[in-house]
Amino acid sequence: REKRMPKKAVPVAQPAPAPQAAAGVRRQSATAGLEKDSGKLQARRGATAGAPARPVSGAARSGPATQTVSRVSRYSIPILALLTIIAGAWYYLNKRKAETRLARFAELVQAETPVADAADIRLLLEFAKDDDTSPAACLALSRVPGGAEVNGLILNAAKSAKGRIPTVNLLNVISLREINGGLELALSKLDDKDVEVVKAAWGVVGIMGTPALIPDLLARCEDLPKDLEPFAETALVNIIQRADNTDTAAAPVLNAYLSGLGKENYLALLVRVLGQSGAKGAFEQLSRAIQSGKVEVRRAAIAALALWPSSDPLEMLANRFETEEDAAARVMILRAAVPLVMQPGGKSQEELLEQVMRFAAAAKDRREKDQAATVISRVDTPAAVEALESMAAAEPERVSSLGSLAGRLKDT
Repeated sequence: REKRMPKKAVPVAQPAPAPQAAAGVRRQSATAGLEKDSGKLQARRGATAGAPARPVSGAARSGPATQTVSRVSRYSIPILALLTIIAGAWYYLNKRKAETRLARFAELVQAETPVADAADIRLLLEFAKDDDTSPAACLALSRVPGGAEVNGLILNAAKSAKGRIPTVNLLNVISLREINGGLELALSKLDDKDVEVVKAAWGVVGIMGTPALIPDLLARCEDLPKDLEPFAETALVNIIQRADNTDTAAAPVLNAYLSGLGKENYLALLVRVLGQSGAKGAFEQLSRAIQSGKVEVRRAAIAALALWPSSDPLEMLANRFETEEDAAARVMILRAAVPLVMQPGGKSQEELLEQVMRFAAAAKDRREKDQAATVISRVDTPAAVEALESMAAAEPERVSSLGSLAGRLKDT
């Protein structure tokens, strides 16, 4: 049988061309006008076939940015190296200079009497501004010989000082050297907000102040904080004691006390100043003050009498002890009697013993009795030994303490 073939031709799939044949197909770039053959760029249209490819330079491969970086690095690297060397030299020189300054500072501080020129004074003042080195620097400044020029540099540094420690230390230097102009600076510092600065300023006033300042200083004391009272008191006493006429210098203090005006603390301060001034009339005022109705005034009078240079106040203290109700004031009287009984005076030891025996008779408790026995043991007479032994026999529970006091008195 014959096979019948279809009348219409049936399309038959053709195999894909070989890769070698596909490699020959060229496509032209529409934008750059380049030809591409198997992924490789060919010469522009019109180039001679088979012409050798032109070599591409390094600049062309690297591009303009790379060329710029190359030119900059050619100069920047040496400059950076030079700057590093300069920085190292600068650090070394500064370090060397600091070591030299520190060594010179140590020499000045360790010297008993530093020999210093203007540069050394400025060096010490720089160290005086630092909290850590200020005490040593100011100690050296207080010992440096010099006149108006050195003192002027110190005064200017004190005026511009910042911080508590430098200001306080420089004020102390001013008081030790008694620098002209320092008193005015100290008076201005009495209103400083820093309490430590105010304390140092009172110290300068006490050393350099004159009696003419006392009325103004007393006005400041009327509302003075309690922690500043001892410094103001010392300043006033120093001014009065340095005066040519202590009675005249102490007159404003005496008048202020006699007026009776002011707070209790202020009146007590006036009593203490009078007691230490040594002025005439002070003992009389203390005799009145010890009878004051204000306990602070009485305590101040007792404290002032304890410093009296003779045994004269003993009788006054014994009288007050017999009537005093304030427990603290009673203890203060007994403690004040101990140094007073050993001071010179117009009374014999037997007369003194008679007065101090009043303390033992008026003592209320064991503490007061023991303190009164201590006063008796300071009287240098055999009668005092007998009195202590009699007290021990009357109070067996106190035999040990009283016997010890009697034994020490016998050995003297």
